[in-house]
Amino acid sequence: MSVILFGGVRSTPPNLITGLTGWWDCAQESFSNDDPVATWTDRSSSAKNFTQGTAGYRPLFKTGVQGGQSALRFDGADDYMHTAASSYATFVTNSAFTCIAVASVAQNTAGAITYGLDSIWCAQNGNGSMSFTTDSSGGYSLTNYDGTVDTATTAYTASTWSIFAGFHSGGNIYSGSNKAQFSSLASAASGNTSDTNTYLNIGSTYTGGGVFTSCDIAELILYNVAISADDYAALVFHLSSKYGIAIS
Repeated sequence: MSVILFGGVRSTPPNLITGLTGWWDCAQESFSNDDPVATWTDRSSSAKNFTQGTAGYRPLFKTGVQGGQSALRFDGADDYMHTAASSYATFVTNSAFTCIAVASVAQNTAGAITYGLDSIWCAQNGNGSMSFTTDSSGGYSLTNYDGTVDTATTAYTASTWSIFAGFHSGGNIYSGSNKAQFSSLASAASGNTSDTNTYLNIGSTYTGGGVFTSCDIAELILYNVAISADDYAALVFHLSSKYGIAIS
């Protein structure tokens, strides 16, 4: 595997880590500032784009948002995007996955719902499958539904840029914000995801409704495996350098 070395620390972009199934990166888009975005292109081999067919529900493309990089801005009122029906199973297995999101989220104070308040992304069908959320108590959570709701929560300060991490592996889920070491992630026991036959949504908790999220999302990365601790550290270091986000 080819990597770039900085001071002896590996820095690895998403496409050089095995198992990549979804990669959406605003740095690879050519929109102008404040353009409404109808399609966010998947740069992985899965080619599963995020789309929004209704003009009024499209996020805006914002340039120079964090570290000179661009992002999609969701207004928290009605903006959202989703992949094709039943596509979530393209990105994950029901027992393993890795998700990394580079985002800034303004936490909602409207009162909790079952699967979190502000979803960076959410795969929901029936009882809900998996979500990546923040909440009004100052936490960031990875939630998995395996017949009951399991949640791994870590601290997050609203409206700050963060490299959010989530893993599902070995009967556990893990979450962290700006953590370079896998051993620093919060964890909770959780079995196989009950249903992966659904959409993947960003900006809302489910397609067409639920709780909408006021957030900027610059990059979203999915693997259908739990990547190794070394690969995780190298990816986080790459993103930290790209976006100018401090990690610990």
